[in-house]
Amino acid sequence: MIEFNYAPSRKDLRLFAIILIPFSFLAGWLIRRQFDPDTIGWFVNIVLVIAGVAGSIWPAAVRQIFLTWTVITFPIGWMISHLVLALIFFGVFFPIGIAMKCFGYDPLQLRGKNCDSYWVSLEAITDQERYFRQF
Repeated sequence: MIEFNYAPSRKDLRLFAIILIPFSFLAGWLIRRQFDPDTIGWFVNIVLVIAGVAGSIWPAAVRQIFLTWTVITFPIGWMISHLVLALIFFGVFFPIGIAMKCFGYDPLQLRGKNCDSYWVSLEAITDQERYFRQF
């Protein structure tokens, strides 16, 4: 499992505060566009800019915002990562495996062998010139 960082370093908090400033303008713009253009968007914008500037000067000021944001976004990140992994598996690897099974492709050459070991012996290469041709 992923553990939460309940004791972020000053560097992490300062970086979060610096990143908070440009995103405050984006959040304020989106809120002004979707909702009330006069009050809510400007309030959110001003509060986040103040928090970003205060956090870049004194990183402990944004610790609670950082922890709250981390706890809120963790389920979203967990769900998206598992969804992407499932899409890759069922969209890429599963169809390739089914196609290999349908066409009888056996890359490990395991079919039809009943033996104690599947070791395949190869001839030793004695040509020393091949060391100079790596590709």
